[in-house]
Amino acid sequence: HETNYRPATTAASLQQMMLPKQTLAWLASTSLLLSTTWAMHADEAGLSDFLLKTAGGVVTKAAYASPDNSVLITSSPNNSCYLAAREVGTGTILWRRNVCSEDGSSLMDFTVSWDGSIVYTSDGAMIKAFGVDGGNMMLDAEQNVSSDGTLVDLEGGVGFVYGNNAKFYAVPALAYLFYDDIEPVRYSAKRMVQASKVQLGKTVSGSKLLHMIGSSSGKPSGSIQSTAACESSKDEYFAVAVVEGAASFDFHVLRVSQDRVTTLRVESSAALRPSEHGSINHMFASCNYETNEMSVLTSSTGGTSAMFRFATTTSDDGSDKSDRMLWLQEEALASVKSSIFLDKHTPAQIDDDAKDISFAVRLSMQAESVLNLFKSVKKFIGFDTSGDVEGDSDVFGFSKIIVALAESDDITSRLFGLDSLAKGKTLWSILLPPESTKTFVMQDNISPITSSHKSELLVISHIPSKSVVEWRCVDGINGNVLDSGTLNAELAQVFPLSVTSKAKHCRQVALVLNKDETTSILPQSSESLEAAQSAITEKDGLYLHSINPDDGSIRALHMHAPASASTTSTFATTAIGEAFVSEKIVSVGYASSQEMIQSPATVMGDDSLLLKYLNPNLAVVVSQASEETLKFLEENPSAFTSSSTTTSPGKKPLGATKPGEAAPTAQTATSPPSLFVSLVDTVSGKILHRTSHANASAYRRSGKNSVPVVVSENWVLYSYWNTRTQRSEIGVLTLYEGMIEKYGMTAFKSPEQETTFSSFGSAKPIVLQKTFCVGKPVSSIGVTQTTMGISPKNVLFGLESGQVYAVDRRLLDPRRPSSEPTASEKSEGLMRYAPNLPLLPQKMISYSQQVEGATYITSTSTSLESQSMVLAFGGPDVFFSRLAPSRSFDLLPENFNRHLLILVVTVLVGVTKYLQEKNKQSQISMGWS
Repeated sequence: HETNYRPATTAASLQQMMLPKQTLAWLASTSLLLSTTWAMHADEAGLSDFLLKTAGGVVTKAAYASPDNSVLITSSPNNSCYLAAREVGTGTILWRRNVCSEDGSSLMDFTVSWDGSIVYTSDGAMIKAFGVDGGNMMLDAEQNVSSDGTLVDLEGGVGFVYGNNAKFYAVPALAYLFYDDIEPVRYSAKRMVQASKVQLGKTVSGSKLLHMIGSSSGKPSGSIQSTAACESSKDEYFAVAVVEGAASFDFHVLRVSQDRVTTLRVESSAALRPSEHGSINHMFASCNYETNEMSVLTSSTGGTSAMFRFATTTSDDGSDKSDRMLWLQEEALASVKSSIFLDKHTPAQIDDDAKDISFAVRLSMQAESVLNLFKSVKKFIGFDTSGDVEGDSDVFGFSKIIVALAESDDITSRLFGLDSLAKGKTLWSILLPPESTKTFVMQDNISPITSSHKSELLVISHIPSKSVVEWRCVDGINGNVLDSGTLNAELAQVFPLSVTSKAKHCRQVALVLNKDETTSILPQSSESLEAAQSAITEKDGLYLHSINPDDGSIRALHMHAPASASTTSTFATTAIGEAFVSEKIVSVGYASSQEMIQSPATVMGDDSLLLKYLNPNLAVVVSQASEETLKFLEENPSAFTSSSTTTSPGKKPLGATKPGEAAPTAQTATSPPSLFVSLVDTVSGKILHRTSHANASAYRRSGKNSVPVVVSENWVLYSYWNTRTQRSEIGVLTLYEGMIEKYGMTAFKSPEQETTFSSFGSAKPIVLQKTFCVGKPVSSIGVTQTTMGISPKNVLFGLESGQVYAVDRRLLDPRRPSSEPTASEKSEGLMRYAPNLPLLPQKMISYSQQVEGATYITSTSTSLESQSMVLAFGGPDVFFSRLAPSRSFDLLPENFNRHLLILVVTVLVGVTKYLQEKNKQSQISMGWS
C-alpha cells in the first residue's frame, strides 16, 4: 500500500444521532416505495445463473451402495459434517445433509441398514437416521455414551458399540422392540458382516495385489496407489488395483479364487490424470454378480471423485462398452477460498512493447469490429437461430472465466477455470504444490484490455516445510503454465505493486513480505526487479503492513528505496507505526482495488455536499474479547467505557420527547463490550476509529470464529450474533471528511481545500453508525460492482438458511432519521429508521436454490452499467448469477418486438424519403411557375 494523493476539503463536523427502533411493519411498507422490486419468472430460472453442488467433503473416505447399485452414500468421517447421496449412473446429488449437532464437530461414523433403506450417523453427540430415498430424518437422539465407537445396523434401529458395551437406538418408524443396553459381541458381529456386503471399500493389501498382478500379467510399470475389492458369497471375489502412470491411471481388474489370481482386463483412464487431479488415495468397489459388472469409486488427493464401471468378464475384441468412466465430480469446489473474473473473449491483442500498431493488427481489429456488428444486427433482427448465447455475451461482457482457488488441509490445493456461460463447466485445472499451505493469485489490473498479458495470473504458493515460495505464471484463459520458479523465503503476506514490467510473461509485480519483515520481488526476473526499483525510488519507498492475529498487533512498515542500482531482489523495511488490540482478531477487511467510485461526495436533499472519506489504506479489524476478559469486565464494570454501550447525558433527538417532558437520564449498560471493530490506517499504523458491541459474538464456523465484513467506498458493513436477543445484527459505518454547504461552492466562492491526502497528517474521519437486525444468521456479505459505479449498489447477504439476499444499500444508510423525514430528507430518498430488515422473497437472487454455507460473495462488472455478476462460494455449493441492481435500463429484454421496431423504422425512412422527393418536386414547380 502506498501513500495516495487526492484532493480533500476541510468542512464542519457531523454529529452521530442516536436513533430509536421502529416497527417492522413500517419498514416493510415503506421499503416497497423506495425502489421497484424485481422477481424471476419460473422459465427464467437457470438462464443466467448456475449452481454447482458437491458432496460437502473434499475427499471421500467412506462409501456405501444400495443393494441394487443405484444410490451411493458418501462422506468423509472425522473431516466433514456432510452426508450425501448420489445417483451411481450419473453422479447427480440426490440429497445432502449436515449431520453435525455442534459447530466444530464432524461426522464420526455412519452405516447403512442391511436392506439399504436407512443410513445411520454419529457425530459423537447425536445419533441420527436418514432415509436413503429422499434423505428424510427418521431419528435424532442424544448419544449419551462415549464418542469412540462403531455403528451397527440392528433390527428396528441401530446399535452403537463402544468397547465391550453397546447401546440400542430405536427408529420410531421401524422399531417394535426397545433395548437400553445389549450384548453386542455376537449380534453386532453378524450385522457388521451383512453390512459389509453393501459397503464399498473392502480393501486388500497393496503388496498382496502387487504379487497377484506380477504373477499373472507381469510387473506393472508404475506403483500401486490404491486397491479395493468386493466380497462375494461365492468362493471367489473381484478386486481392482490402480497403478499410476506418467499421464494416466491403469485399472487392473482381477478375479481372486483361493490361491489363483486371474487378470481380467487392464483399463486406462484418459479423463482422470495424475498431473491435474492428483494421486488416488481412496478407492471403493461394489459388484453386481447378475450383470457381471464392478462399480469403482475413486477419490484423489486433488479432491476429485470419479465413478468407473468395469466388466468382470474377459473381452478380447474390444466390443465391451461397459468399461468406461460414468462421471467425474470436482469435490474440491467445496473448499474455494478466493476467485477472480477474466473476460473469456478479448479484443485483438496488441504487443505492449510495440510503439506503433501494425497495419495487419489494425486490419484485424477492424474486421473483428465489423464481424461483431454483423452478428449483433443478425441477432437483433432475429435471423440468428443457432441458439448460441456467446454473441451478445461477447459484446456485453457476460462471457467470463471464473478462476477459483480451492484450499483445504485435506487435499492438495488446486486452481480451477470455470466457464460462466457453460453452467460452471471446468475448462481447466492446475494442481498446486502438495505441501503448500497458503496460495495467493494476482491479476494484472494495470495493462490495457488489448494487452496480450491481461489474462495472465501470478500464482504464489508458500511451502513452509521447505521455507520456499513457488510461483507460476498461468494463462487464465486456457490454464497453460507460461513460466515458474522458486524463492527461498518465509512468506507472511503478498502485496501487489502498481507497476508493470517488460517481462515476457506476467508483467505484474508482487512484493513478498517475509516473516523477518524483509521483502522480495516476484517474478524473479531482471525486468520485474528493474520495475520495482524504479517504482520504489520514484515514490521514495513503499508502505506495507503486517497483522498478527495471535497478539493483536498491526505493524506499519516502510520499505526504503535502494541507494543505487542493485541486483538483489531483497529489501529491508523499517517499522514506522504499530497499533494493538487487546482482543483476539477474528476478521480483517479491505476495500476492493477494482471498485469504481462514481462520485467523491454525496448530494444531500438541500443540495449540500457530504464529502466521503476515501482512504485506500484503510483496514477493518474485527476482534473478540476472550472469556477471561469478559469475566474480568463483568466483575469490574468501571474498567471499560464504550460509546456503544453507554449513553452520554443530553437531550433526546428532536421529536423523541413531548413538549414539557424532561429528557431521561442516561443509563449505562451492565453488559461489557465483547466485539470490537477498529478502523486502522495501514500506512501510519494509527487506529482511526474504534467501536464496540455488547452481547455480541462472532459466528462459529468449522471450528473457527469469523465475522463477515466488507468495505465499499466509504461504507463498512459487518455482521455478528447477538447472544442476548439470539439474532443476527448488521453493523454499518459510513465515513465522511466533512460537508460543504449549499452555497459554499459557487462560481465566486470555493471552500478551503487541501491539495494532498496523507495518512500521517490528514484528519480522522467522521463516523456515522447504525445497527440493523435480520431474521436469519448471515454467513457472508458482498457488494455489487458495475462498470462506472453509477447504478445504486446492492448489499448481498449469504444466509445460513441457504439463500443469497440482495438489499438496496440505501436501506442500510446510517443517516436514516429517527423521526419523520423532512422534505429534504425525503427528496434524498431517506426513510425513517427501523432496525428490522424484511426478507422479501422478490429480492432472493438465489430464488428456490439452496446455496449452503456460502462464506464468500464476490462481484464483478460487465460492459453494461446495469448488469453485475455475483459469485457465492466457500461452502459445499458454488452459485453464480447475473444481477441488475437498477433493472436492465441499457439492455433490451429477450421478448422485445424487434421485428415491429424494424418495420416502423423502415416505414418512417421510406415515408421520409418520399416526402423529401415530393418537397423537392414541389419547390422546382414553384420555381418555374
